[in-house]
Order: sequence, then structure tokens, then C-alpha cells
Amino acid sequence: MNNNYFKLNRLQFIHHLKTKNVLIGLVLTTTIIVQPGIVKANQTPQPSQTTPSSPIKQQLIGHWQVKNLTNSQVINFIFTPDEKLFMWGEFEKIAYGMNYKVNSEAKPIQLDIIPKDPSQKVETILEMTVDGKMRLEILNANPGQSRPNSFSPDTPIFERISQTTVPPKNIKFVDPSDKQSLMPEAYRK
Repeated sequence: MNNNYFKLNRLQFIHHLKTKNVLIGLVLTTTIIVQPGIVKANQTPQPSQTTPSSPIKQQLIGHWQVKNLTNSQVINFIFTPDEKLFMWGEFEKIAYGMNYKVNSEAKPIQLDIIPKDPSQKVETILEMTVDGKMRLEILNANPGQSRPNSFSPDTPIFERISQTTVPPKNIKFVDPSDKQSLMPEAYRK
């Protein structure tokens, strides 16, 4: 096959990954290096039995969605009472699991998204709107960077779609530190 064809397909694949990285905030980079997570492949998360401790944390619990204005893909986040976070794209059959911590005393509210490797922690901010939505600064939050102090004009606004704390059954759970499981078959060694 033509070498240029391979390069073009790889560039398209990398562009797709970069777009997802901006929205999800931790998944992949252009060199297909992934951020570590906490959920092992094919594990199904169980409903949480923990009761959240703060009113903000109680408001956060559940299934949230935001639509990517660039490609119209819906991104899903599920926050559980026991500080687990699951993230996946609308058309993806792979979900990533991490931990999170909320500091509701800070203004704006601080959210730490913590993968298996704590050095890859993402420090960001959020706010709950009067109409029950959540502004989550994920566009300007990356591992190793300082926490944003304010929201950007393009900060995504998530809508809660349910109180559920368990992702759909048809989603495969992977450990984002397993690079091979995240690559398409054609790119695996």
C-alpha cells in the first residue's frame, strides 16, 4: 500500500485522538501515549454505596453529558458518591475510569481528576449553575499544569441526564495505561 496513504490515515487517526483529548482531558496524546487510569479491562463498575459528604458533591453525583461543538459528539461523565469518575464518547465502546476529589470550600469549586498515576492528575474548576447544569473547565486543564483560576468563554456546560452512577453495559472498561488496548488492531504490534 502507498506509504502516503498510511501517513494520511495515521494523521486522521491522530487528529481524532487530539480532538477527544481536548474534550475528555486525559485520554490520549498525539504520540498515542495515554494517561493511566484506575479501571482494569472488562471490569464492570458496581453501583456506589457511599453517601456524598457535601451538598456540592451530592449535586455532582450522576450521569452528565456535553456536546462537542467541533464534531457534534456527545461526551459522557459519570460521577459516583465514592469519588470515581467514568468518561466515554457517544460513539465509543470504551470507557475510562479515574478517581476525583472536590474542594467545595474554594471559589470557584476545585475538582481534581486523578488517574492511577497521581503525577498525571488534572486540577480544574467547576460550578453548578442555577438551572442545575455544570460548568466544567476541561479545555484549559491538563496534567502537570496549574489549576485554572477562572472559566474560559468556551467552557463546556454539562447537563445531567440521570442520577445513575453505573455506565451502560455495552461499554468496555479499559485501563488507560494499557496502550495496546486503546490502539486499533491495525496499529498494534
